[in-house]
Amino acid sequence: MLALLVTLPFSLYMTGLIWSMQVLEYPLFALVGPKEFPAYHRRHKQTLPFLVILPSGFGIIVSQCYSIFMCQRRHR
Repeated sequence: MLALLVTLPFSLYMTGLIWSMQVLEYPLFALVGPKEFPAYHRRHKQTLPFLVILPSGFGIIVSQCYSIFMCQRRHR
């Protein structure tokens, strides 16, 4: 049960992030002109590590550490 409580916040965060990207962000690409699109997309990619990679990486690390800890505890 504790494993669910540890991973649930990260799963909910990623679900919300993916949903917002699909519904809110990607449709905005069509509103940017062809000349402005490379700069717009470059800026969009610069913000992704802080919104996606760092939180999801943190969630994966926490979940894996918890799983390893629980496995070691059960085998004692």
